[in-house]
Amino acid sequence: MPGKPKIQDPARARATRCGLGQTDDDVHFLYDGTQASDADIDLAETLADDPIWQPLPFVEQDRVHQLSDGIWTFGGTASCEQYADALVKIFAA
Repeated sequence: MPGKPKIQDPARARATRCGLGQTDDDVHFLYDGTQASDADIDLAETLADDPIWQPLPFVEQDRVHQLSDGIWTFGGTASCEQYADALVKIFAA
């Protein structure tokens, strides 16, 4: 089969950078805030000048959120509680 396989799952199709423009108008974009100590990279700053990123509705409407540093996203119940607290903080603001 030549070429790239067609993605059948709409959620997976939206996960690509170009596919993010196909999201609903009320979508918030959240990303993991845990960063390597030697590579302080902020995703929003890195993509700020990207012509594909700039016109996305959640970027234009300031709905890009970095989760708190130090939440272990693959942890147990304590991590789940920290993650839930971070979401409440974001959405309650």
